[in-house]
Amino acid sequence: MSDVPFRKKLRIYLGDIVHNRKKLGPRSNGGIRALVYHSITDGLIKREWEENTTPKDLFARHMKYLADNKYNVISCKEAVEHLTKNRAIPPRAVVITFDDGYRDNYINAAPLLEKYNFHATIFLTTDFLRDYSGDKQYLSLSEIKDMQKCRLVDFGCHGLTHKALTMLGEKGLHKEIKVAKQKLEDALGKKMFLFAYPFGHSGSYNKKVINSLKEAGFVGAYTSIFGLNHPKINPFLLRRNRVSWLDELREFEKHLTGAYDWCALCEFFRRKRYRH
Repeated sequence: MSDVPFRKKLRIYLGDIVHNRKKLGPRSNGGIRALVYHSITDGLIKREWEENTTPKDLFARHMKYLADNKYNVISCKEAVEHLTKNRAIPPRAVVITFDDGYRDNYINAAPLLEKYNFHATIFLTTDFLRDYSGDKQYLSLSEIKDMQKCRLVDFGCHGLTHKALTMLGEKGLHKEIKVAKQKLEDALGKKMFLFAYPFGHSGSYNKKVINSLKEAGFVGAYTSIFGLNHPKINPFLLRRNRVSWLDELREFEKHLTGAYDWCALCEFFRRKRYRH
């Protein structure tokens, strides 16, 4: 635990109290739990304070846990349809997502998704892609198209350059939302209907941002605020639990059972840092 940030240690402690006292079971019944990963690395990256990495062997254990415990892994598109069209939600429904578009999603994550026949969505930051940035840590368009062939991985938009949207004017929002969307659609030959807010916390969106997403043709957007998605939720405020190298199987179980849903309350304080 020496490499674990103090705030994370405190969260683990409080999560244990909630988990043990309430004796929580799988709380996906009646709702949909969404998970967000970032980079799926070859090995453990110690002192990764930003929680952006998950070693592939741990990711494999997460996927096996979902399979062994009979979770229903559905696509982001299916999730939005269940939540907005009053369709019956499968028991233990889970959504798997990845943000930013790291190349190791293709190398390390995709084979495991295929192994378990799990759907997933990768939210791409358009200008991070290797074809535009030249950065080898991000996906190329050819790798994205290769993943499209298996029909288990689909793609959404995560902005043009990963800027904080609430800090932008109309021209900036146009670039980060509409230009990013059009650029991806032209490159992939497929419409983009889902968005994930860069940074994802409660200060990363506001009414102006949500209206811009609607005008661009998006039907839903994911935050990184913990919690279960219920049928009455605003489809542009969908919740996701952030998962990383800090989440061994017990922590992963706690995410799935709702032991960390209280973390959403902390977002009230973060919102104050951003103007709306």
